[in-house]
Amino acid sequence: MFHLRYHFKQEDLFDYGMQPQFLSRFDNTIILEELTPDLLKQIFLGPEDSVFNISRRFFRKHGIDLEVTDEAAQRIAFAAAEARRIGARALKEVYGRIVKPFEFDPTGKTEPVPGTDRRRLVIDEDLVTRSLRQGQAVQV
Repeated sequence: MFHLRYHFKQEDLFDYGMQPQFLSRFDNTIILEELTPDLLKQIFLGPEDSVFNISRRFFRKHGIDLEVTDEAAQRIAFAAAEARRIGARALKEVYGRIVKPFEFDPTGKTEPVPGTDRRRLVIDEDLVTRSLRQGQAVQV
């Protein structure tokens, strides 16, 4: 299997027009590989400052418990992986198409949680599929 990082030399950048004076300002040159859907899913759900966890905190302030099914998270990650060369930033764009309508009207499109004063919003695979198929925010 070919991996560019094992064959890349700094001189290769000069061949593509990079000026040595500019390149000498950097200590290291690194080559990044594309993020896989599994890694994107981890980035989407895991870190404290992930787009999903930021969204979850936003909805919590409005008394809404935000959840995402495993299938929906996987579908979001696959859609983000299709946007090559922009890495995890694609998660924000893909997820934004799904969640924006709910952010503008947080309590109007959720279901009550029995026995509490809280509400619940579940992002499932169907919602993700409809949002991505339309290429814009889903009409709920």
